Amino acid sequence: MAPAPPFAAGRNWRKRASKARPRVDRRVWYDPDTDREYEPDPNPAKGTWHEIDYGKRQYREIDAETGSPVNGGEGEGAWRDLR
Repeated sequence: MAPAPPFAAGRNWRKRASKARPRVDRRVWYDPDTDREYEPDPNPAKGTWHEIDYGKRQYREIDAETGSPVNGGEGEGAWRDLR
């Protein structure tokens, strides 16, 4: 499992199985302060992380260093449905 994201220094991170199952069938980082799950993008060349809203079954790409939403093809910080 990847280490906790760099933007998250000092947060109370936990590793757990994703609550977005079956679409996310692996362990993720969970931040109880934001109630969101995080995982590195499967394409390491992008250098981004996915912020997952498991209740809505959506995700968006965020910058690994700042935690800010990344501009994408669907607009800045656009939430997309999990596949």
